[in-house]
Amino acid sequence: MAGEVIGVSAGIIEGAFECYFFDKKVDKLSEAVDKVMNNAHQRARSLMEDGFTGLTIQQIDFFNHIDLSLREIANIYENQMNLTVDKVDKKAQGILATVDKMVYNCSKALLSPQMQQMAYEAKAIFNSLPFVDNRPKLTAFFPTFVAPSSREFGILIKCVGNFPALPRSKVKPILHFNGTEYPSIRNQPDIAFSIPLHDLFPLGGSSVHGIRSASFDVTIPYQDSWFWNTFWPSQPFYHYQGSVYLLPESPGKITIHYTRMREDVERDTIKSDEFKQNSRGIHRGGEGKTMTKPHTLQAKPGWKIVPESVQFHVIDSRGEREHLDTFKNKWEKHLVTPEQATYLVTTHYYGADGGKHAGKIRFKISADIVRTHPVTETIKKEYALKWGETMAIDESKGSWVIHFDSFDGFHHEVPGYGGCRFLRVQSFGGKPVIVMDAPEQVTSNYLLSNEQAGG
Repeated sequence: MAGEVIGVSAGIIEGAFECYFFDKKVDKLSEAVDKVMNNAHQRARSLMEDGFTGLTIQQIDFFNHIDLSLREIANIYENQMNLTVDKVDKKAQGILATVDKMVYNCSKALLSPQMQQMAYEAKAIFNSLPFVDNRPKLTAFFPTFVAPSSREFGILIKCVGNFPALPRSKVKPILHFNGTEYPSIRNQPDIAFSIPLHDLFPLGGSSVHGIRSASFDVTIPYQDSWFWNTFWPSQPFYHYQGSVYLLPESPGKITIHYTRMREDVERDTIKSDEFKQNSRGIHRGGEGKTMTKPHTLQAKPGWKIVPESVQFHVIDSRGEREHLDTFKNKWEKHLVTPEQATYLVTTHYYGADGGKHAGKIRFKISADIVRTHPVTETIKKEYALKWGETMAIDESKGSWVIHFDSFDGFHHEVPGYGGCRFLRVQSFGGKPVIVMDAPEQVTSNYLLSNEQAGG
């Protein structure tokens, strides 16, 4: 990928010379570099709503590479800084014009992949700058980001690049921050400084979005091959400005969508039409006889009767001897199944006068009925984990999908094991566990104990 990007950038440098923020024939190289740098900083601020709100990691990388490119141009071409741009080295003209164009084209409308491509190209442009004799060439500052902590520890700031003169130099590189000098604690293969986290970011400071920035200056000594330096020795330095960003306490909002199937129970009440039973039909030769008949309530298709809810409702019960227990109209629950409920009803015949001596009753039967059907149920649980924290996913709540809205405005969905920026799902003891990862540069490699910091 790096080879492809460098090839693209080289093509840009060799292309047409376009000026957006400086005038080729009027501005000196020093003025042109300052104009492009100032406009890069203004463009960065225009992408922010408040503090660093909405500034993505790709945008931060892009502007860091642009800054390094412009400062390296000023260092490499320091003897041409008083010439107008059209009079300086052709390669310097092309690189400056390309950086100028990239700053001009940077906008809020760029999506993350496009912004990342621009960051790659900005880095490739920097890598295309020439190497000059034994002078230092700083290609990157690490880390770009650090995670917040209430614990006091040192941040190991690395300057990566090529520093051929340092092994022979008696002067150490210096990091300047907030009026304090921090000499390097290592000069090869890269330059390293230790600075307490809370020097860079005092506790209690904040911004609306949670991201804070600290800028520092680094001076790197080198040996000048200038002839007169033999007679009037002086120590020349290259000057660089770097930045480190403090991440918010949480990478973003996690919403776990749990989905499961459950049986939804629907309940209804049914009641039969009116039933009638009259013993008048057995009066011939039936004195003293009884009539017992079944009466059934049927459930609706697909429904089931709730046994304990079955009821017998008397509308009218009468007969000449109804007041006597022996001849009283009676009913009893006979059979209840999920499909039907049956009562046995008994009436009596008393004597020769059919209508007068017959027991009769009018009634209805009722019952509650239920049916179930599968329903998809989704519940949402929100969490805000800090960098490095872990959390088990509760699979008892059903299948799950993680929705993650990161602090810098990106939305991701993680439906299983795997992950996205800052968030991983991995198996621990056979169970899924969420792990919050800091950006690649935020690792223990850049954290020092107090003992190491003093060494």
